[in-house]
Amino acid sequence: MEHTRRRFIGATSIAFVIGAPLAARAQEYPNKPLRLVIPYPGGGGTDVVGRLLADKLRVRLGQPIIVDNRPGAATIVGANFVAKAPPDGYTIMVHTSAFTSSPALVKAMPYDTMKDIAPIGSLAKLLICLAMDPSLPVQTFPELVAYMKANPGKLNYASSGIGSSNHLAMESLLRAAGITATHVPYKGAGAVYPDLMSGRVHLLLDQLVTAATYVRSGKLRAVALTSSARSNLWPGMPTVAETVPGYSYEPWIAVFGPGGLPAPIVGRLNREINSILTDDPDVRQRMDQLSLEAQPGSPEQLADIVRKDLVMWRETAKAAGVEPE
Repeated sequence: MEHTRRRFIGATSIAFVIGAPLAARAQEYPNKPLRLVIPYPGGGGTDVVGRLLADKLRVRLGQPIIVDNRPGAATIVGANFVAKAPPDGYTIMVHTSAFTSSPALVKAMPYDTMKDIAPIGSLAKLLICLAMDPSLPVQTFPELVAYMKANPGKLNYASSGIGSSNHLAMESLLRAAGITATHVPYKGAGAVYPDLMSGRVHLLLDQLVTAATYVRSGKLRAVALTSSARSNLWPGMPTVAETVPGYSYEPWIAVFGPGGLPAPIVGRLNREINSILTDDPDVRQRMDQLSLEAQPGSPEQLADIVRKDLVMWRETAKAAGVEPE
């Protein structure tokens, strides 16, 4: 019995000696600059949010935050850099829900989405609206659905390209509503708007922050948001779900790190991010301007969103006939 007790104490002591440096490093964190990877070019919405976060985290963590834009391969280049980085908390990433759609579109992913990248915390939900050619003889989303059912295949819809998020989301909406439309892919959403306003194409799912300019000027009509509930940023705008129960498309922006990131470091970063989102009026004001809804939450909640989205995008891509390449 005494021999067993000595072995247990010895093993416990070894574990303590090994674990002590790890715990000490976590308590000292951070003691050098951090790198914040953004897998998009500079100047876009995700870049703006990432730089805003970097500025606020710099003050709270007491260390410089180096913003590192690493676009390429539909965000896979930047995400792969983070997946291969040491899990020490000094390389983190601001990414969007494109993180979960990539595995449905790319056959040979260079990293495992669930294992090689660690969820840290959500930042925001993007508001998406269904915009349409204002010359169409409808005013509301229920009227649009009725019109499309009475005229199957008569209308078309634009997207940023085959396999893009607004292509797959629109296909999901059409199936949920029991309607059909012809897909017209473009090379980016920006090229769509002149054709949408002239009636060459009829429908588009896009970020509210982009479409709102044309809607407010009367050049386009917005008939619904794809959120699961109405937004305080546009309280009078109904949702698709009010006509098609259960439908929602809520793309997001969130923070991740390399897989294996120690729990104390994940917890520290998550607490700081949530505090920024809930307590900083400058951040809330800037997000309002970008038509973003702040979405503080736990790493576990973000992991659950990622798991569900991975399944949703695979099913949607398959139903739309989009094969991974």
